[in-house]
Amino acid sequence: MLVKHKLIANTGLLVGSMLIMLILLQYSSSVNHELLLAERALGQIESEKLTLRKHEKDFIMRKDLKYQERFDKSVAAFNQYILNLDNSFDELGVETPAINNLQKQLSEYQNNFTRMVESQKKIGLDPKDGLYGKLRVAVHDIETI
Repeated sequence: MLVKHKLIANTGLLVGSMLIMLILLQYSSSVNHELLLAERALGQIESEKLTLRKHEKDFIMRKDLKYQERFDKSVAAFNQYILNLDNSFDELGVETPAINNLQKQLSEYQNNFTRMVESQKKIGLDPKDGLYGKLRVAVHDIETI
């Protein structure tokens, strides 16, 4: 084999290797991008979880229905972040049953919060509403008697 042929073979091998490395770099970059998106979605989920707790506690303390609205908006955002995370994992080809479990738990949490709000409405959001209001009127009636 001539030196010229060996140099051409080496150059071809080098070009082929460089192309393979370029393809691997591109694949690695796309995987890293998807992992970054998944990490960002996880951070947003964690933040939104804390926001949900904050709205729940604010409602319990202040008994104001605006916190229920804020809670519902946060649940919608939370669901969107879960969807983004699920899409990222689908792009990576990773099966994640924990995401479905998280969605079920969020739905259950929202239902429990809604039931608590409805119970509080029945009891009364302030001393003049609901059962509190009826009790107050009854006490005033007894005092006048």
